[in-house]
Amino acid sequence: MGGLNIQPAIGFNCPPAGCESFPLLHLDETVSDEGIIDGEPFAVTTLAMDLSSMPERARQSGWKDSVRLVTSVSGRNGPPPAEADPNGIYGFESVELESQAEGTGPAIIAFQKVDDFPDLQAAVDYIRTEQYQQIQDVMRSFSARACTGGPAEPRSYTGPNNNSVPDLCAAEEVSPEL
Repeated sequence: MGGLNIQPAIGFNCPPAGCESFPLLHLDETVSDEGIIDGEPFAVTTLAMDLSSMPERARQSGWKDSVRLVTSVSGRNGPPPAEADPNGIYGFESVELESQAEGTGPAIIAFQKVDDFPDLQAAVDYIRTEQYQQIQDVMRSFSARACTGGPAEPRSYTGPNNNSVPDLCAAEEVSPEL
């Protein structure tokens, strides 16, 4: 299972002991061939962190195993970082949102799948599977745009493959069919 989260942009908070950075491995990146975020193409990136030599640190970070693999929508804002805190491995894209209550400001779209593996080879083997390919396909087809203005009647717009996409920005209430 993966997760999609759209929220106001906030900073990553370090745990009370502080942030520690460890190397990230950039295992895969595929540019979207159909999805669009705010009018621009993006990439689906897969990063891994190997804490096999520090199993206690992996456990403290809530990992189920020694290697964390994160596949996410990212890549419009430059290459992934070379290192990260084990609690903060994520990929995201930002969009500018306008809200009548909050004003204008950045928001993040975090669309990712997180897996833990016993070793790096198991993670590498996983990114060669059909399941991984299907996850990438779903993420690459994602489309989003910033919502502005007040609610109106739901309508649809033409997506990148000339398909009709419901315009949820204009919907006051989303029906279960969408």
